[in-house]
Amino acid sequence: MLRPAGRALDRAFDPGTFRRVLKALIRAGYTSMPVPPEFGGMGWDNLTVAIVLEELAAGSAGLASALAASFHAASVLLIAGTEAQRRQFLPLLSDSSGGLAAMAITEHEAGGSDILALATRSRRESHGYTLSGTKCFVTNAGFAAFYVVLATEDPRLARAGLGAFLVPPDAPGVSVVRFEDTMGMRPSPVGELRLENVRLPFSSLIGEPGSAYPATLQTLDRGRAFYGAIAVGLARAAYETALEFARKRQQFGVAIFRHQAIAFTLADMATEIDAARLLVWRACWLMDRGEDYTKEASMAKLYASETAVRVTTDVLQILGKSGYSRDETVEMFVRDANALRIMEGTNHIQRIVIATQL
Repeated sequence: MLRPAGRALDRAFDPGTFRRVLKALIRAGYTSMPVPPEFGGMGWDNLTVAIVLEELAAGSAGLASALAASFHAASVLLIAGTEAQRRQFLPLLSDSSGGLAAMAITEHEAGGSDILALATRSRRESHGYTLSGTKCFVTNAGFAAFYVVLATEDPRLARAGLGAFLVPPDAPGVSVVRFEDTMGMRPSPVGELRLENVRLPFSSLIGEPGSAYPATLQTLDRGRAFYGAIAVGLARAAYETALEFARKRQQFGVAIFRHQAIAFTLADMATEIDAARLLVWRACWLMDRGEDYTKEASMAKLYASETAVRVTTDVLQILGKSGYSRDETVEMFVRDANALRIMEGTNHIQRIVIATQL
């Protein structure tokens, strides 16, 4: 189901198709995989979530990305939210009318990796907080049951001024002003979120004032491992396409799989995909043991996404004109793979993170 739906959404995003797929994912429990059972979720550990995300990404990396982005918002609540906040918002991820959440970090002048340079402001007032600003490249914009929005009280306060706020999509002043026409990951809706004097109660702040910075970093680390799993699933789907093609396609009287150049290329793909998967699993295993996983999560995301780019590029070469056609899935694989080098912190950022942990 996911591959044909993902392919259709890649060609032209249709809200009705997206919602139908989302409802099927909700029924299967995939939208609430990391959410504890007491909040209506499946309660699966991080390693299990990564395994399932790989399988889903093999069908559609874009649709798997919508889930991983939703888990960002859930992670902030699980890390720093109050019991009341969790009981109010986390069940929405398993509700048939919800299913997704969104994390709003990135701005036009402040990338998601530089969260201390945000221009979105929060003002503490008698009623609670007022938020104003614009967030871009918000995955699940327009379809989220709730947003987790990062804003600063005062940039001069640095980490101490940063807050994470729970924002209902129907709150006055909240609007999605445009959707991005992205090169890859097109089944996943990405939009620009505008907040114009959005009034929120004091209970909308996640954690204590100034506690958003460490919670966000932990969330990003966890997400990097999950996006690594998506990259593995995408690379595997492309590799399996090439392997099947190479066994059927005849050149010089034999299947091209029998030519050493093709066979060795496929052997390298299979090896790199397995290596990427093990890096993802190691990072998730460390998460589940409660150990530090910052370096390992960045390694997993870096290597898996670079592997996805190499594999999809080589698959395009093996399929030749067949792969270059828009009628085939390979060209979508190539576009999606390049998106994964940027999402969840560019791979330049991953190298910086890894280097600081050496």
